[in-house]
Amino acid sequence: MNSLFLRMCLSFIKIGAFCFGGGYAAVGLIESEVVKTMHWLAPEQYINIIAIAEMTPGPIAANTATFAGYMMLGPAAGVFCTLSLILIPCILALLTAFFFEKVKNNPKVQVAIKGIRPAAIGIIAAAGISIAKAGITDIWSIGLFAIAAAIIFKFKKSPIIALLTCGVLGIVIYGIIL
Repeated sequence: MNSLFLRMCLSFIKIGAFCFGGGYAAVGLIESEVVKTMHWLAPEQYINIIAIAEMTPGPIAANTATFAGYMMLGPAAGVFCTLSLILIPCILALLTAFFFEKVKNNPKVQVAIKGIRPAAIGIIAAAGISIAKAGITDIWSIGLFAIAAAIIFKFKKSPIIALLTCGVLGIVIYGIIL
C-alpha cells in the first residue's frame, strides 16, 4: 500500500477524531494538517478546494476531505479520505446516541460540553482567519469579501446568493478587467 495514501488516511482519521464544532472546525483542522504540517497542498490549492466544497451539495467537511484527497492522489484517495474523516465521528455519534440518555444530566458531562463550545468557536474563527489570509490577495478580493459579507449579514440573503454574485463578479473582474 502506498505510504502517502496510508498517512493521508491516518491524518483524516485524526482530524475526524478531534473536529469538535462541526464542518467549519474540520476545515481548519484539514488546512492545518494538509497545508501547514504535511505540505501536501499549497495554500492556493486549499482555497480552491474550499470554494468547490462550499458550492457542492453536502457537508463542507466531507466535501473538503473528498476534494483534498482527490487533489493529492486521485479519486480513490478522495473516497478514502472522506471515509477516514467520518469514521470516528460516526462511531462516537452511535455511542453517544446509545449512552446519552444515561449521562446527559451528569455534571461532569455538562462541564465538558461547556468547555468544548468555546474551543469549537475558536477553531472555526482560526480557520476563517487562515483562509482569509490566503484568499484575500488584492484590493479586488477585499471588495468581493465585503460584498459577500454585506449580502449575508446586512441583506440577510443565502450564502449561495453571495457565492453566485461573487463568482459572476470574479469572472468580470479577473477574467475581463484584469
